[in-house]
Amino acid sequence: VWAGGDVKLFTALAALNPFNPFTLGALLHLSFQWGGMEFFVASTKPIFMLNLFVGSVLMMTPYAALLSFSALRKKHLRAEFVEVLKKSAMVSLEWALILLPVQFVLEKISIFWVLAFAVVFLLSFLPKIVQHALAIMGAIGLLAGIFPVSPFLYALAIFLFFKVLFALLSFSRKHVLTQQKKISELQEGDIPG
Repeated sequence: VWAGGDVKLFTALAALNPFNPFTLGALLHLSFQWGGMEFFVASTKPIFMLNLFVGSVLMMTPYAALLSFSALRKKHLRAEFVEVLKKSAMVSLEWALILLPVQFVLEKISIFWVLAFAVVFLLSFLPKIVQHALAIMGAIGLLAGIFPVSPFLYALAIFLFFKVLFALLSFSRKHVLTQQKKISELQEGDIPG
C-alpha cells in the first residue's frame, strides 16, 4: 500500500504541473500589484507541489484547531482545555521576553533582527535556567525602558498565535479526533493507533 489519498493527490498534481500555476499569467502578460508585491508571477522553479502542500496545511490548520472547541461539550475536559490555553499563553510570554535581549544584541552588532527568531529557536535547546534568566532579563529591560514595547508586542502576538494554534491541534488530536475501541470492535476503515 502506497500512502493515503492526500499523498497520491499531491504527487499526481505535482507530476502533471510541477511549475507555478501562474504560468498562464506570464503567457498572457497578466500582473497584479498589491502592497508593493507583484502577484500572478510565474516561477520557473518546480515548487508547485511544495506550495500546494504548505498552502493546504495552512488552510486546514485553523479548522482542525476549531475542532478542539467541540471538546468543550464534555465537562471533564473543560479544565484541561483552559489549562492548555494558560500554559500556551505563559510560554508565549516567556519566549517574547527572551526575544527582547536577543534582538537588542543583534541590533547592536548590526545583524538583521528577523534572525532573532532563528536565534531564539537555537536558544530553545539551552537549559531551562538559562531560558528563565533571559526572560527575566527581557522583563527587567522592558520595565526599565531599555527595550521598546512594540517589538515585544509583535513577538508576543506571533508566539501566542502559533503556540495556541499548535496547542489546540494537540488537544483536538488527543480528545476529539480519537476514539477508544477494543480491537475486536474495529470495522473496515478504522485505523488503530
